[in-house]
Amino acid sequence: APERWDALPEPETLGAAVLTFAATADQLRPFWERYLRKVPRTVAYSSTAVYRVDVPGQEVDETTPLRPTARAAADAFLLQRGATVLTISGIFGEAQDARGVCTCFAAYASAGGALNGQKSVNMVHVDDIIAATAHALAAEDALVAGARLNVGGGVFKLHELMSHCKYPQAAEAAHARDDTDLSSKAVLSTRLLQTVMPRDFSFVPPLESAAAAAARRAALAPDAVGPSPAASPAADSA
Repeated sequence: APERWDALPEPETLGAAVLTFAATADQLRPFWERYLRKVPRTVAYSSTAVYRVDVPGQEVDETTPLRPTARAAADAFLLQRGATVLTISGIFGEAQDARGVCTCFAAYASAGGALNGQKSVNMVHVDDIIAATAHALAAEDALVAGARLNVGGGVFKLHELMSHCKYPQAAEAAHARDDTDLSSKAVLSTRLLQTVMPRDFSFVPPLESAAAAAARRAALAPDAVGPSPAASPAADSA
């Protein structure tokens, strides 16, 4: 809100700004003119829900046509002004946290989400979003200015998530009819991985085993022996 802008740091003192909230182009315009245009680099979060899916389960990348939504119009406003837009899939965190994949699935199912086992789902770990943001901020302008970059994480079938979470109908869902859900897609993050992230970076697997998760957390610990992972450092559920 404009009345709160005076509480922000002077834009000339910032190296970059990261917009994590959704806003319309009309809301962004005065904020850009008064504030963001004076910041050297802007990175904004968007959602993979902006993409138009014509065939359930299709692959989508940054060249895929967008749905005519307010979110897509806001993205276009920012891109035209040189901002970087990170297009993020469904967000998950550690299994024991509020954003664990099984907690996310339980919320989806309890809200009446369709349980078509063949639906393609994309989820990205919060740490990977932070890593992608940090590397986008550090990248050369020629690579990221005015660019959309997908941060899609891992893709899997809904029945695999149901099985991972020991949902009673998982076996039945695995034999579900063909996918008919137009929110079902496989988000490709090739541009991000090839132009921004380190070569040895890999996304945290959404359906990671407890043992693998424990080993990954141990490797990230400050007193861990050996080199730290390169990825050491928010949307749509499909």
